Amino acid sequence: MEPEREDKVMAVLSAWNRGDFDAFFDWLAEDVEFVMDPSWPERGPLRGEEVVGFMRGWIDSWDRLELIVHEVESTDATVVMRCTWKVRGHASGADVTHDLSLVYELDDELRLRRLHALFDHERALEVARAVG
Repeated sequence: MEPEREDKVMAVLSAWNRGDFDAFFDWLAEDVEFVMDPSWPERGPLRGEEVVGFMRGWIDSWDRLELIVHEVESTDATVVMRCTWKVRGHASGADVTHDLSLVYELDDELRLRRLHALFDHERALEVARAVG
């Protein structure tokens, strides 16, 4: 099942990088949960419509959004990506990069059930192992 999960995640991220954000929102399970790194200023976890609202606001803050994937690992239940966000501020025009790791938990229908965004890759791997 891992290749199928990885393929689904990569397809949605490819759509995201093309600016097709609806593909991302269509992928979310109704009860999706977004767990952010504890050092982020936003508090989490966010659930359901909170995730949608947060992500739409985040998208609107940037003129350019690109996720560059450096490494992909899978467990039976997760897909873990070490990646870099490259964004350009909408108001400032400033280019910003963030290195982070994303842990995707998909349900049986390959919809995104839970997303962890962490700045420490080892912590992301711990989360993935704990999920299964």
